[in-house]
Amino acid sequence: MLSVIVIAYNEERYLPALLESLAKQTWREFELIVVDSHSRDRTREAARARGGCFGDFHLVEMDRPRGPARARNVGAARATRERLLFLDADSVLAPTFLERAMAALAERPADVATCFIRINEGGLVSRAGALLFNAGLWALRPVYPTAFGACLFSTRELHGALGGFDEQLALCEDCEYVKRALRRPGVRFRILPLAFGTSDRRSRAEGGARILLKYLGVHAYRLLTRKELAKGRVVYEYGEYDQQPGGQEAGRIWGGSPGAR
Repeated sequence: MLSVIVIAYNEERYLPALLESLAKQTWREFELIVVDSHSRDRTREAARARGGCFGDFHLVEMDRPRGPARARNVGAARATRERLLFLDADSVLAPTFLERAMAALAERPADVATCFIRINEGGLVSRAGALLFNAGLWALRPVYPTAFGACLFSTRELHGALGGFDEQLALCEDCEYVKRALRRPGVRFRILPLAFGTSDRRSRAEGGARILLKYLGVHAYRLLTRKELAKGRVVYEYGEYDQQPGGQEAGRIWGGSPGAR
């Protein structure tokens, strides 16, 4: 019923916590696909070490970093279930998250959905920032529906119809994905009454005020101009992803006997 797609790049610190939270889910009808963007640390080893906790586990290894949009598209191409859930490696889910999310989507179906954000680590400023983002997400949904790519539900059918995430964008490829989805007749969008945990490392890496102003500026630009920011128009500092478009996917896919290789 569900393919969980986790994108990771140099995530040996955060990925184990996410995988442990997935292993503790009360609802287990999902396949897990971890897409590693050619990490330089022990991310792949961390994924393989915990793969045995899942009945259907795959590790996809890319040949070089190409950004989160590309990684999500690679994971979706590997998915075999109809419902997709995209997660970032520093996300953490409560044990009942998937059970409650799938129940909510069964009760009120949606083609694409997101959740509220909760900061697992960080100070008062970071937590206040998360509340501000959540308030904006909810208040602006009638005129400016958007989503957190770190926790985004879609479907294989819709993802294929959209051609996936736009790999040419510097930022907000998740928001642009929702925008294109809602242009299609009959597509339904929801903000689920759930929260997923994440870290405040982006604000620590770039500075809280700086990243807040950056994203406010980006969203104001998108809202007022109805245009997107292509690669090269804004610096994506966190994660050190190679922002050059194009190229072939790496072919190595680990699966079958989880944790055995």
